Amino acid sequence: MPDEGIPYVRIYDTTLREGEQSPLLRVTPEKKLKVIEILDKLGVDIIEAGFPRAQPSDVYVYKEARNIVSRSQLSGFARAVKGDIDLVSESKADIVQIFIPGSDIHIQTMMGAPRSVVYDKLSEAVSYASSKGLLVYIAVTDAPRTSLVELRRIARIAYRLGVEGLVLADTVGLALPGDISKIVATVLEEGVENVGLHLHNDLGLATCNALAGIRAGAREVQVTMGGFGERLGNTPLEEIATIARVKGLFRTGINYSNLVPSIRRALEILGAPVYPLKPIIGDYAFLHVSDIHVYSTLKHPGSFDPFDPEIIGSSRVVRFGKLTGPRSVKLVLERNGIKVSDDEARLIAKEIRDTYDKVDALDEAGLVKFAKTVLSKVRGS
Repeated sequence: MPDEGIPYVRIYDTTLREGEQSPLLRVTPEKKLKVIEILDKLGVDIIEAGFPRAQPSDVYVYKEARNIVSRSQLSGFARAVKGDIDLVSESKADIVQIFIPGSDIHIQTMMGAPRSVVYDKLSEAVSYASSKGLLVYIAVTDAPRTSLVELRRIARIAYRLGVEGLVLADTVGLALPGDISKIVATVLEEGVENVGLHLHNDLGLATCNALAGIRAGAREVQVTMGGFGERLGNTPLEEIATIARVKGLFRTGINYSNLVPSIRRALEILGAPVYPLKPIIGDYAFLHVSDIHVYSTLKHPGSFDPFDPEIIGSSRVVRFGKLTGPRSVKLVLERNGIKVSDDEARLIAKEIRDTYDKVDALDEAGLVKFAKTVLSKVRGS
């Protein structure tokens, strides 16, 4: 697709920090390094490999990752505390993401201090991190429930300090697309150039909210593979990347042709289950079972697919069972060099429906074997 006029959106993967909060993942330093290599080859712009203050083993991971990555930048998570920043610096990360509370309730519960004190600590932390040679992101927690007045104040601080990015986090996953558009537009008005998004999926809107934010001018999205993260997870990397490839609304640096196998491999390493109905990476993403769908897919590929799955490293799948009809049976057998009459095709389809109560009982080879058994009885050979 032509690049002219299409914005580039950076992909910031936080599977190894945010995703690690999911009880479904089994993460070790060794596994993190394997996944970092996959993410780098996939074309992710930034990899957040952990929170060094919370897990000292992450310092080792970052140092080892320096010998692995060739494209991706490494980002470390930190509070507005010098000790946290020191550990990120010691880890040899490129970026430190310093998070601060945004909403009143987060200010009260996380800091227990007046906003003026919080903002002073933030300014000191950013200056200190910059003196360490780190690029600095400021991440605002609970941004959609933060007043626009306070978001503007934080944005002005970010602009004054010249930070690399300002990240707006929907920490509780309660925002609607319009809410995200509004807060992105608000901070952009204060001169901030790189606005990022960190979105939770509690209402099932993380991807929609990311698209709304991108349309409003955000140019970075924090994602996790498979959407794994705290509670109900975050914006899935595979969804944002596929939307970029298929709809052409924005560009990324992702190697699309290796998207699905890369993510499935990484999640396998982390011991994460992939739900069959999961968009893009689930086993049923491009599955066809009903007679009309199978026949049309085999005869005219793409008839019932939203896009060619090969462009993201996946493939179409047809299966046979209780919904199988004679047209797809005849077509499959002809593709395998077996000529059957219409009556024979109807008989084979009926035998399949009578035998199996599942829609995906047989693959193509299984259907051929089943049909040969039926035909041997009918034809007496």
